[in-house]
Amino acid sequence: MKTSLVSSLFIITLVSVFSTISSIAIDNFSNDSLLSKLVQVNQNAGKTKEEIGLLVATISSSLEDTSSVSNDYFKRLSLKCNQGDALLQGFIRKLHNDVVSAQSKINSAKKNVNEKGSEIEKYTSDLEEAKKSLHEIEARILTALEKYKLSSEQAEKKLIIIKELRDIITDKLLNSGNSAKEGSFVQINSFGPKFQMLKELIRNSSESVYSPILVALVEMASKNQFNDKDTLKKLLTSLKKLEESIRKFKIHQDTAKEQTLGTLKNEAKEKLEQLKAIGKLLSESNSSRIESESKITAFNADLEHFNREIVRKNNEYKFWSNLCKHESTIGDKTNKNQESFNARLSSISKSLLDLN
Repeated sequence: MKTSLVSSLFIITLVSVFSTISSIAIDNFSNDSLLSKLVQVNQNAGKTKEEIGLLVATISSSLEDTSSVSNDYFKRLSLKCNQGDALLQGFIRKLHNDVVSAQSKINSAKKNVNEKGSEIEKYTSDLEEAKKSLHEIEARILTALEKYKLSSEQAEKKLIIIKELRDIITDKLLNSGNSAKEGSFVQINSFGPKFQMLKELIRNSSESVYSPILVALVEMASKNQFNDKDTLKKLLTSLKKLEESIRKFKIHQDTAKEQTLGTLKNEAKEKLEQLKAIGKLLSESNSSRIESESKITAFNADLEHFNREIVRKNNEYKFWSNLCKHESTIGDKTNKNQESFNARLSSISKSLLDLN
């Protein structure tokens, strides 16, 4: 803006000077006829040739001074025109370079928008896959918890029934001398249903190996009305072994549960970290794309500005070229008129001195 203002002021100043000098030159162009009349008037007034010659010499000297000033002006004018021409062409070249630079930046920003768009698409897909995997891990955790909960509940039921069966047998052994005791008969009557429940619980488990011997001992005990101490002791021992097996199984299950849940929790933690990392990458790509889109808008605005400036500077250059061409034409015409005027003076001088 500052350079353009200086250029405009420079042009205005030159136009003013051009107009002044041009007026002087045009006035000089008409002096040939005036000179002839001036000589004629002096001759009619009785002036000698020497006096008229002196007058012509004075006019010739004045004309030489004017010619020197005019030539100096047009030389300086030509220099200013060349400087202005170079300055304006320099502005125009710079604006064209600015256009190329802005377009290059736009192309680079568009490329980044496309690249980030592909990244966003990929990261969005990766994010959905990671979420899906995390949901699957969470479902496996819930399934494992349900499985171990059911297994633990079943083990507890087995232990409760085994304790009740052992209590019945122990009570029978302690009260073997009083078979008519009412409580003993009630307990013996409940032994069968409880034992049947135990059989159902261990049928499809690792404790099913104990089932045949337990069934055999219960049948033997039943035949003797639960009065055979040896059979009852054997039955009690087998129930104790079954209890120990179930308790070991529970410990093993608890350990397996901790390991399984620990592994699944670690997988879930890793998946969460993956989700965070993908989310960060997605956010960065989105920010980069938005930034590039903003740059494209800004660079397009710059591009429009540069193109407008190119049109304006080209108009300035055209005006400047025409102005300088016009003043050069005036300079040529002035020199030609001055040469003609000098020739006329020389002719008059020779005529006065009878040198023709």
